[in-house]
Amino acid sequence: MSKSSSLALSQFLLSATAGLATICLSQHAWAQGAPEPEPEPADAAAAAPAGDEVELSDEGIADESDDLDFSSDTGGEENPGDPNATFTSDDDKPKVKAAKAATGYPTRSIDRPLNLPGGMVQIGLEVPVSVDPFAVSGTLTGSYGITREVEVGLQYSPGRYGDEFAVGRAVALQAQYLVTDFVAAELSIPMYLDPFALGVVLAAPFRYEFFDKFAIIAGQDLLSIKVHNFFPSIENATANDALIAAREINQTVPAWALNLAAGAIYQLDDNLALDAQLGTRFDDTNNAATTSLEAGVLYANSSKLDFGAKVDAGNLSSFTETLALRLFLNLRI
Repeated sequence: MSKSSSLALSQFLLSATAGLATICLSQHAWAQGAPEPEPEPADAAAAAPAGDEVELSDEGIADESDDLDFSSDTGGEENPGDPNATFTSDDDKPKVKAAKAATGYPTRSIDRPLNLPGGMVQIGLEVPVSVDPFAVSGTLTGSYGITREVEVGLQYSPGRYGDEFAVGRAVALQAQYLVTDFVAAELSIPMYLDPFALGVVLAAPFRYEFFDKFAIIAGQDLLSIKVHNFFPSIENATANDALIAAREINQTVPAWALNLAAGAIYQLDDNLALDAQLGTRFDDTNNAATTSLEAGVLYANSSKLDFGAKVDAGNLSSFTETLALRLFLNLRI
């Protein structure tokens, strides 16, 4: 017999002995007023000669208890897994392990929250490659989840290589607040350092999942507002060059731009996701709206690392001039 079983049996015997002694004392006290034959313990009756009386003392049968057998005939001791078994203490009950709840950052892109969890850091690198004119630039992004609802970030464009290398001058401060599980409010303040330009970008990132593999997305870069000179783009160095050139010849640049874009994500498997977005852009310098198209693929190596590529055309009517390939990588710690 194991140590735990021996301990449980000892506890049972002590409890049973104390209980039986209490009953015996009560009956003894009652018998002082109305004598009545007492029931004889089995072992005591067997030990006495036939016809003899067994007399109980005030202490009950404490001296006889070691000879009594209180083993259960229900099988609780022999088979603790028996559903009909009875148990003398919690130590005898079979231990059932509770199912472990899923924790951590999801690998599936479609299951990820709009904000980083509190305490998580994400470092991102994006390399946009423009087709006409050919140019390669880069964007570094650092994001930090302060709480589940609040995330802050910093973006910087380190440089651009075209006909010659140009040091990056665009930087942006970002903050995002999670309103519900499927929509957030984002504020970005992009700056261009030389010549100085300042803007404000408001967004409402939206993602709603259904059928476990599909999600609707919308609300990115919703409204851009010029604060000084023009509103810079962190990802598009070519667009910044065009705005700077327009300012040098006193050409009007947009004071605001409204971007209405929506699309979908399809989770092909646990690691691979496809997405596409179609957008329409309005600003105060164009009577006609421009239409953009973006499509991408993301591969999540784990919950900590993913990479992929996007192809986008900022204006379908000038497809070649606005066509770009964007390679990206994200690392979370």
